[in-house]
Amino acid sequence: MRKFVIGAAVALGALFGGGTASAGLLDFVGIYAGWTQEPDLQAGTCCFEMDHGLNVGGVFGWNLSPEISVGADFMYTNSGYHGFHDTDLETFSFMAAGYFNFDIGSDLRPFIGAGLGGVQVSFSSPNPASNGSDIVFGYEGMAGVTYALQDNLGLALAYKYQAANDATIQGFTDEYKSHNLSLAIVFGLN
Repeated sequence: MRKFVIGAAVALGALFGGGTASAGLLDFVGIYAGWTQEPDLQAGTCCFEMDHGLNVGGVFGWNLSPEISVGADFMYTNSGYHGFHDTDLETFSFMAAGYFNFDIGSDLRPFIGAGLGGVQVSFSSPNPASNGSDIVFGYEGMAGVTYALQDNLGLALAYKYQAANDATIQGFTDEYKSHNLSLAIVFGLN
């Protein structure tokens, strides 16, 4: 969680850092929050059902053209294990991402994107001996639509699928996956 706060502070500092210096550094900054569903997890021969969770994150980047953007995307998720009090699966990811924006001639702009990077997968429970985390290679795919509220302000609704291979925690190895639906505010800095 500390890494998320640091990343959010950097993004907000770039946004509100002042005048043309911040506008020259980045083309856009966005913050988002929403719903997360992680598919049931296998641990050996056991299958654990996951509750609905939450996600929060941010994105910042640069416009290479009106259609193509690149940037960095960071996201924190938290979901509980169904029926297990105070037993959670948390992730923090940081991805290099690319986006393709479709100009359909209106204030609505659909987009698709993909990212590669790292995911820290953490398990916490009332039993400290079973707690742990692992940082593994991850990837994501996304699709959504942005609505222009003003020239430099947009509201986006996005779906993101994120996965990470072979996270090993306390001897159990699993592939992390999540489905995320988020609402974002996107600030254009140019």
